[in-house]
Amino acid sequence: MYSLLPLLLLIAPSFIGTLCLFMHPFWFLEPFFRKIEKIILLFGTGLTLFLASLMIPNILVGHTLETPMLSLQVDLTNIAGVIGVTIIFFLVSIYNVKAEKGGRLKPCLYNFFVLFFLFCMLGLLLSYDLFGIFLFVELTIGVSIILVAHAPGKLSPEAAFKYLIITAISALFVLLGVLIVFMLTHTSNIFAIMGNPGPLIKNSRLLLLAVACFIVGIGADIGLVPFHGWVPDVFPASTPIINGFFCAEPIAFILALYKLVYPFYTIYPSNIIFYWWQEWD
Repeated sequence: MYSLLPLLLLIAPSFIGTLCLFMHPFWFLEPFFRKIEKIILLFGTGLTLFLASLMIPNILVGHTLETPMLSLQVDLTNIAGVIGVTIIFFLVSIYNVKAEKGGRLKPCLYNFFVLFFLFCMLGLLLSYDLFGIFLFVELTIGVSIILVAHAPGKLSPEAAFKYLIITAISALFVLLGVLIVFMLTHTSNIFAIMGNPGPLIKNSRLLLLAVACFIVGIGADIGLVPFHGWVPDVFPASTPIINGFFCAEPIAFILALYKLVYPFYTIYPSNIIFYWWQEWD
């Protein structure tokens, strides 16, 4: 069912965050903004949660809400993730009202990056385009690094740099997987790929390589073993509030990984994949 709600869900946090960013050059507004900064963040996350909750009745009756031009879709497979992410951000924003004591980022920039972080994770959940997912993966990593560096301690820059190195390498794997699938199918829309699996069936080993790249690339962003080297540094170095926002990150990444891998599993079930490994051995 055609709907603008998936698009509005992305617009709400990005628009409010952009308004905060536009206030940054106007230094004379900073005293006023400091009085309302936490309310603005709470309003932005609350509005996003409200828009997400509007989708629940349609999803529960079996409808699929989609914005086809942008390959955005909400259905039973991702609505729980959308609600979970928005609830986490709203609850942490309530905690932020009393707990946030400042850091390296000015309040307007802090609000912008937190709301943009929410926008990126919702994009990971809603997008069904391979290049769109890759873009949101990259944006999520970039914003995460900035939010880690926001902590005023000495450990945060070092932890952010280590996170940057590991996730930059993982991004190359995601990009490689996307390019392999795109070169084989000449489309980046996941539904179009599932509707015409012929090119992938003819190139089964490249398909397996693409899936492996997705697992390695996004697995490193999630912190799966053995790609978890950044985890012991990043969480102790970040502020408790940023760690609270980070709790939503695995939800988006895990569901994005599922969205990338599942279509190829339907084309080649696990018993066929096991047979490939036996051939390679």
